[in-house]
Amino acid sequence: MPFSISKDTVSNQTTHVATAPASQRPDPVETKLEQEQGRPRLSSRDVVHAYVALTKPRIIELLLVTTLPVMFLASHGVPKLGLVIATMVGGLFAAASANVFNCVIDVDIDQKMRRTRRRPLPRHQVPRRSALIYGIILEIIATIILGFGANWLSAGLALIANLFYVFVYSMLLKRRTWQNTIWGGIAGCFPPLIG
Repeated sequence: MPFSISKDTVSNQTTHVATAPASQRPDPVETKLEQEQGRPRLSSRDVVHAYVALTKPRIIELLLVTTLPVMFLASHGVPKLGLVIATMVGGLFAAASANVFNCVIDVDIDQKMRRTRRRPLPRHQVPRRSALIYGIILEIIATIILGFGANWLSAGLALIANLFYVFVYSMLLKRRTWQNTIWGGIAGCFPPLIG
């Protein structure tokens, strides 16, 4: 038969793997963990894409669109360019942080819904702990940019919005009541307020 393998061939291959130097042998613990967790090996580009996807860029875009026009109203004309950049970039990081926290909290239900099951955490592209640290770092950056680039009131408002979105909307209301979107919308009012 063309596809038959002799016992000698199999035993030779097994002996070759067993006697190979330790640096060339596959790590059985690592291999087992990867198989159990279902984590695919990702390229650097895939990892970057996964971390960006955690921030939900399309939602951030909607929030920033409501921030900029209000800055023109508040300044009764054209606001200073540096102030606009600091507010928009700080707002971007603050919204990104809130969205990452939301992904971490909702990973279990995201696995069940067709719309969300392709997100990075349900697909095990990013470890949950790493995503949590990522969200914290994004919020720290947002606070620094808004505090020094705009003012500390806007930094405080962004932090309050993030805390409200995470603790009130995502953790308290989302799984308990249909009114979650009504009360959760309060967090969406903060970007114009910051502007």
